[in-house]
Amino acid sequence: NSVKKPIQHQIDEEAQVILKDKLPKVWVKNEHKSDYGIDYHVTIGNAVSNEVTGEVFYIQLKGHGKAYLFTAPSPLVLQVWYQ
Repeated sequence: NSVKKPIQHQIDEEAQVILKDKLPKVWVKNEHKSDYGIDYHVTIGNAVSNEVTGEVFYIQLKGHGKAYLFTAPSPLVLQVWYQ
């Protein structure tokens, strides 16, 4: 018996690849495995000095099929939606 990988798992993995590709490489991206609305804890880095600034934000990532970016009203929260 072969096991099929659910399409939602494939979409979620693709959303993670796109997210990691779009964020600056100097930023530190920590994935939360057991989350409650937070999928990534990101620490911002300075691309010129390659230093981590200590400024952080959180990402909730949702995969749905097509890509778009949604910024929440709060400056402390950025939600990246992959639809």
